[in-house]
Amino acid sequence: MQAFQYQAVFYQQLLTPTCVFLMWEAPPRRGPLCPYNSYTTARLPTTPVGAKKRATEEVLTSSKLSTTFPLLHQSTIQQLCPSTPIQVDSFEHMLQSHPDQILVNNVCDGLRNGVDIGFRGLRTALRTPNMRSAFDNPEVIRATIQKELESGWSVGPFDSPPLPDFVVNSIGVVPKKSGTFRMITDLSRPEEGVNHAICKDDYSLEYAGVDDATAILSHVGPDAYMCKLDIKDAFRLIPVRCEDWPLLGYEWEGEYFFHTRLPFGLRSSPFHFTQFSSLLAWIAGHQSQHSIIPGKLEGPTPIITFLGIELNAPHQSLSLPPEKLQQLQQELSEWDPNRKKCTKRDLLSLIGKLSFASKCIPAGRIFFRRLIDLSMKAQKLHHRLDLTIEARQDIAWWARFLPEWNGTARFIEPTWTPADSLQLFTDAAASVGAGAYFMGRWFFIPWSQEIKDNESIHITWMELFPIVVAARVWGSAWFGKRVLFHTDNRAVVDIWYKQSSRAPLVMSLVRKLFLTAAQYNFHVAMTHIPGHTNTFADLISRNLQAQFHIVAPEADQDPILIPASMTADLFRNT
Repeated sequence: MQAFQYQAVFYQQLLTPTCVFLMWEAPPRRGPLCPYNSYTTARLPTTPVGAKKRATEEVLTSSKLSTTFPLLHQSTIQQLCPSTPIQVDSFEHMLQSHPDQILVNNVCDGLRNGVDIGFRGLRTALRTPNMRSAFDNPEVIRATIQKELESGWSVGPFDSPPLPDFVVNSIGVVPKKSGTFRMITDLSRPEEGVNHAICKDDYSLEYAGVDDATAILSHVGPDAYMCKLDIKDAFRLIPVRCEDWPLLGYEWEGEYFFHTRLPFGLRSSPFHFTQFSSLLAWIAGHQSQHSIIPGKLEGPTPIITFLGIELNAPHQSLSLPPEKLQQLQQELSEWDPNRKKCTKRDLLSLIGKLSFASKCIPAGRIFFRRLIDLSMKAQKLHHRLDLTIEARQDIAWWARFLPEWNGTARFIEPTWTPADSLQLFTDAAASVGAGAYFMGRWFFIPWSQEIKDNESIHITWMELFPIVVAARVWGSAWFGKRVLFHTDNRAVVDIWYKQSSRAPLVMSLVRKLFLTAAQYNFHVAMTHIPGHTNTFADLISRNLQAQFHIVAPEADQDPILIPASMTADLFRNT
């Protein structure tokens, strides 16, 4: 691939499990020999590994892998050493000016000698039976092991456990979205399995999400350019040290194999790969001429798909892919409003799609919270659940909302804006009413006798009420903002962050506030400040209008009239 040159005014990287995602404030300057669609981030010279490929058909007609790959003797293992397709010397040379040379040395040492997978348990022989799915799909297992051997990711076959204290891990098959199947190695079974002796804290990670990407694009602005590289066979680039090979064994049809590269399902694999990919991303952002690791490349472009969501820098928006939106609407249409039962599998499928859509509609997350709670009442995927009224209400909300939404939402500001700085104040007086003030406009709602006499209504509901009314009246002016309300009522804050309450009327208000936030594309949070005072709203809520106008002479003379229908709707438990 041809070389290129660029000058980045601003550069930022995001990492996901097998993807390097880059952003620039200004587009890269392409050289005269480098067309737009041939731009890439970083190419590392590679060397061929593995045996010569054999026809897949030959394996599938064989009862054992040894008919295609000759059985190996244990003595051959002594001739093996960790390997990687990466030319480590070239990679290390590109990192000479990296600010963290300890990281560079550690990663390069791992590429040369294999990484320590972090196993800290007792090394002893262990055998776990293969999963039923493996026996149901033997052709998938054989084809996968063939690829493992040809690519140099695994070693075998052996007619007996080839190493001392050899661990035979369970293998199985899981379906892919494409309709095909993938072989998996279960390193977490049984309780004394390999993953259980690898400390979670030592290898914990927090990957970038859509919110991280939109925050950066909001900061950079509409001139941002993005580039994405999905690295092919990501974990399989990283070799495992010889001492850990016995922990990564598996067996098929009486023949034994072991992984020599990081396998999927190993607790420490994402951590080791992320260390490597962070260096790769640094090379992409700081080297002016280089070539790339094989992978799926996209960019540079002002519009790109990241984690399944389309990001649009010029429009400062994010979108749900049309086919995903259509699939979700179709699935919702199949949930009859009068449906009484469903399986846990069907409910989890719907929750997954709603969760994906909520990447574009953060306020929508509360409208499948009760579905999640319901799904936890069944243990097995085939178990049936009674659909509660609340669950059907959540499904109905999405069924109403999605047809009115075009699948696109503008970025929400990355930082929270205190309501005070917006000149936004709300308050409630238990015996009088509720009031709110926003940039000179204001309203007062006296409590009706019905509300005063209702024992299920308490101060928490009253504190939330003017916030919801303010959102409905002025929410269009908060478009794209994260509005932070201050309150001296800790119960309001706790309910907000838990997104649940034992009081049905309070929970109804919370859900209606989320609905309004989704409609006007803003986000709301509550924070507790003891003794917080807001004079304007306090005077309004106690209907002390004369005193209010003295302290707020710039306020409108007359309040906004709130329709009785709005008040009645907020009082209903829906």
